Amino acid sequence: MLTYEHIRQLLNPNESLSCDVSNLISCGTVMKQPQAHIFGFPNSWVGVAGFALVIAFASGQLFFKRTYSKQVWVGFVAGLGFAATFVSFLFSQSMFVIHVLCPYCMVVWAGTIPLFIHILLWSRANGIFDLKPASLARAKAVYEWSWVIAIGTEIAVFAFIYASFIDAFRAL
Repeated sequence: MLTYEHIRQLLNPNESLSCDVSNLISCGTVMKQPQAHIFGFPNSWVGVAGFALVIAFASGQLFFKRTYSKQVWVGFVAGLGFAATFVSFLFSQSMFVIHVLCPYCMVVWAGTIPLFIHILLWSRANGIFDLKPASLARAKAVYEWSWVIAIGTEIAVFAFIYASFIDAFRAL
């Protein structure tokens, strides 16, 4: 949807987008910033490609009973690590530099960060990283709490957003 909105904005620069709720919540404002084109093209293209890879990876595992090697899993976790780092950077830019929240970006943050946490902890608990027996036991114990950790991270992110924009939210 963000890519669609970006194309709409290019075709009609003065038109309000469906995601432009207010001066505080506006993907149109964010898309006009240099941070929205880190690699020279819209960041949403990175998301489209990344989520397509995640869906393909998961589909291979779930529907086609594909078994991936440790190297493929390490690559997958590394890719998710890049994605989590990238959306965290974009989160910081939105919060501290642009001072505007993009609703579709927030959905991406809300999906990417817990996905990375869960898959990282799952891969550690399942021996993808060749941990020592004591570390593997701890990894399995931590993995049992992966969704709690992910939800806690989400709550922290949204609490931080609320605290940073409390005056703007009150003005709405």
